[in-house]
Amino acid sequence: MIDSQSNGLKLSAAFTAGALLYAEVKAVLPLLLQENHIILLDQESKGNNLLKIKTEAARIRVVTELKKRVRVIEPFFWSFFEDRQEKEQRLALLYLVLKTYPLAFDLHFEVVLKKWRSLDFNIERFDLQMRLDEISSQNDEVAQWTEATRTKLLTNYLRMLREAGLLGRTRLKQPEHIDSSFWEYFVAAGAPWFLEACFLPKIERETYL
Repeated sequence: MIDSQSNGLKLSAAFTAGALLYAEVKAVLPLLLQENHIILLDQESKGNNLLKIKTEAARIRVVTELKKRVRVIEPFFWSFFEDRQEKEQRLALLYLVLKTYPLAFDLHFEVVLKKWRSLDFNIERFDLQMRLDEISSQNDEVAQWTEATRTKLLTNYLRMLREAGLLGRTRLKQPEHIDSSFWEYFVAAGAPWFLEACFLPKIERETYL
């Protein structure tokens, strides 16, 4: 995770621009399934044929974040995504967030998952704020973020957990009725850590390894 040696690590708060972007991904999925999807996304930011976002500035912000997330995953991810039920699609988009943003990954494993392991299922923005303060003391860039940026980032991260089905109002929960083939995909993709990120018990995770 992010530690005392991370002062030079580029940490982005860019995921304040959107949460899981589920509706946006569904809208542009026909583009994402194409080999030249990055070019097509750039064209969409101007054409607005699928996103239907009123202002070009807002479209550019969404497309910029989509491109960041698209670039971190294997090309066959989107055909896998297309075939899943909605609750699985939302979890899969959380996977993109955790892969794209080191800060999101850190908050998830250093705060959220630790609370889950300790059977403390209640989580609030204050819990995440403590970890962000710790990172801020080690990273000059984070230390310069405004309070408004920090608040928006943490609020949006909790929103992502809710959208992914891992959080009720304030209580963490394990996703239910997820097909085994969903978890098998992430193991095959070299990301067995995602099963733990979704609160699967060790004994269940081991069945997929």
